[in-house]
Amino acid sequence: MTIIGSAAKECASSCGIQDVHYPFGLQFGCGDPSHLLKCTGNTLVLTLNNGADYPLTILYPDRKLEIRSPSSIRNLLPDIYFNNFSESCSPNFVPARRCTTECLASNVPAPEPASTEKNRCNIRFRLHKNLQQRSHLAQRLNDFEARHIYSYKDLHVATQGFNEGFKLGSGGFGTVYKGILQDGTVVAIKRSKSSANFGVMDEQFLNEITILSQVNHRNLVKLKGWCMDTRRNAPPLLVYEYVTNGTLLEHLQCKRGVVPLGWEQRLQIVIETAEALAYLHSVAAPPIYHRDVKSSNILLDDSLSAKVADFGISKLVGTGDAATTHVSTLRIQGTPGYCDPELMTTFRLTDKSDVYSFGVVLLELVTGQKPLDFGRESSRVNLAFYSLPLIRMEMIEELVDPKMGVVSAVERCSVARVAALADKCLAECGANRPKMREVVEELTSIREEMRSFLDSGEVTSRV
Repeated sequence: MTIIGSAAKECASSCGIQDVHYPFGLQFGCGDPSHLLKCTGNTLVLTLNNGADYPLTILYPDRKLEIRSPSSIRNLLPDIYFNNFSESCSPNFVPARRCTTECLASNVPAPEPASTEKNRCNIRFRLHKNLQQRSHLAQRLNDFEARHIYSYKDLHVATQGFNEGFKLGSGGFGTVYKGILQDGTVVAIKRSKSSANFGVMDEQFLNEITILSQVNHRNLVKLKGWCMDTRRNAPPLLVYEYVTNGTLLEHLQCKRGVVPLGWEQRLQIVIETAEALAYLHSVAAPPIYHRDVKSSNILLDDSLSAKVADFGISKLVGTGDAATTHVSTLRIQGTPGYCDPELMTTFRLTDKSDVYSFGVVLLELVTGQKPLDFGRESSRVNLAFYSLPLIRMEMIEELVDPKMGVVSAVERCSVARVAALADKCLAECGANRPKMREVVEELTSIREEMRSFLDSGEVTSRV
């Protein structure tokens, strides 16, 4: 890759009054991936592994690259900012090094403007370990792009200008709208919060495209395509299949329809969800950790079939020795109430982190309650913390969602077994939690046993 005096023609070249040249790109494909920055308003921002955003100033005085930033992040900046240059440019090249002042300066000579590629200065950066994998995924993404690109105009029309009446929901990444395409196809359109010219291809936006373009399972929401129109300064858009019946959370909280979900319906939904997660962990190549398993990310269609959604923070697992068991991360992401407590202390993301979150979903099905609810008394704010002792004392009657109404003794036994499985999934130590494929086997066994007894004519009784 060549360092040039200004950004490429199709790339954003400034943030406010600051010039942004390669390798400090503002757009995907316009800089080294490890130097991708964001432009928030007129402020240049760097997101580090601790999840925090820090303002930066990049200057090019006297043909030298100079980075000025708060002293508080001196020791947080990636090493590539200091020692990942190779001396292939000029004899007076001096590698970047840390300094102890407010200014982080690196004597990296910028090239003279040149009329030919031959005379340009090549300064190549060492690639991160996973760039080969990223390159492979980028090729798959290119194949996907060629087949699934929508125009901004078509999606704008499909949502009547992103009308509030078409809004389905919103989250940290963006807002989801119902859309009707010109051929009558109904879709769901996620509108990113980041601007195309400044944030460019948001990390989560690219992550969803990369992951959903290479998975295929009946219980995973399907990505139909995307739109990235930098000419209009428009935010990125993702286009999904439209799942008609809202989220599992909405049904458990009786925000959808007038009839609460019965136990057998709940059991079928959670089995399909477990099958989707088992596919991601054990069948997908490379494996995928969802990282945000929760009831609001489980969509339901008209037949109440489950579709797992929202892969914005999901993680593709590498093929190295360590990656076969865990992924080290300093950025703890997920939803409070569902997050694996072991991850918070070890910073090692594994498939068992998804298992923990799924265990919380099992408790939601049994109790009909939210994972965190500050409207409950203080000892009951956290659903897992107050439910597990009752499950272990076999006091399941105190937990069962009364909205399920009359259930049979057989169903009551089934509920108790699912609660016991939730206890296993929520084990403090990840090594003691079952694999998702084992969870599928257990849930399927519970369902088949319940159906067998119900078919024999078991008399109903209230839990």
